[in-house]
Amino acid sequence: MSDESNPINEIIKAGRDVIVEPAKAQQETAKAASKGMDLVRDAGKFFGVAAQEFALMLGDQMRYYRFMNFNRILHKIQQLHDKAGIHPEATKQLPFGIAIQVLEHASFEEEDDVQDLWASLIANAMNPETNVTMKKVYIDILRQLSPAEVAFLSLIYRSESGVSRLRHDTVKNFNAEMNALAETKWRKINKNDQRIALQNLIRHRCIVFRPRPIDISRMIVPIEDRSVRGYSGYGVDPEKFESFVKKTFELIEYAAGIKEFNETRPLALQMRYGPFSSGPNLEIPEMNHMLTSLGKSLMKSCEGGYSKPAPPPPAPSPSP
Repeated sequence: MSDESNPINEIIKAGRDVIVEPAKAQQETAKAASKGMDLVRDAGKFFGVAAQEFALMLGDQMRYYRFMNFNRILHKIQQLHDKAGIHPEATKQLPFGIAIQVLEHASFEEEDDVQDLWASLIANAMNPETNVTMKKVYIDILRQLSPAEVAFLSLIYRSESGVSRLRHDTVKNFNAEMNALAETKWRKINKNDQRIALQNLIRHRCIVFRPRPIDISRMIVPIEDRSVRGYSGYGVDPEKFESFVKKTFELIEYAAGIKEFNETRPLALQMRYGPFSSGPNLEIPEMNHMLTSLGKSLMKSCEGGYSKPAPPPPAPSPSP
């Protein structure tokens, strides 16, 4: 298939032709929508029958800006496929029900960072070399994200992916790298928007607060019973035990949402190897939160992808 006949390129070209002269944009809206119906219909190689249904929506429901949003996402998908060396004829087709939801909701998105996440997820789901599945829950989450949520998810995904490879002598450089990454986008967002973004991600069960280690050192103390000659032993320090119980209940209140978790306070987190052991400090305040299994699955599907497992080795030939 030549570049000229590639349906994504045709849609992109149509959108570009329409916006060359902004003053004529409104006059060309109807023409673009009409052309878009044909072009999106041709995109059936990617979306199957759902593309035809979506094309019918253009004239009735989809305004001009939705067409242009979809145009930009298609462009990003093509760039990702080109980079991966995936030919359009080799792409997997999305199931009809999923495809129509993707087309419907992704076309509403006009924020570039969120479009990038949509494009990555769609591109990975169509990539024959991955096992990424476009799940309904992913669509429901992505359509309710803003650039702030995307910035935080990307930061935490990168941070948590790197933690598993850390050694004691690399922690300092890792802290510097992740803090520099946080400064590029996430920390430039105002505090109120950060707080709202975190609450939204918690609402969608993408992140949870990271339980802070509870210090139980010196809770067990030596005691000596003077009333019994020669008796000595160990007991629990009442003040330490009271502090332990208080912090345990505090964690329960955080988990239940009864008490607000201070997610912006810098905290040296511990790399923990057991219930009472610790390793080097992670001086990354954002890691007061951690991805849930849903959050990890979403980000891996968008950014990392799931490589197909290697095929099993061929069975040995029977001996003659």
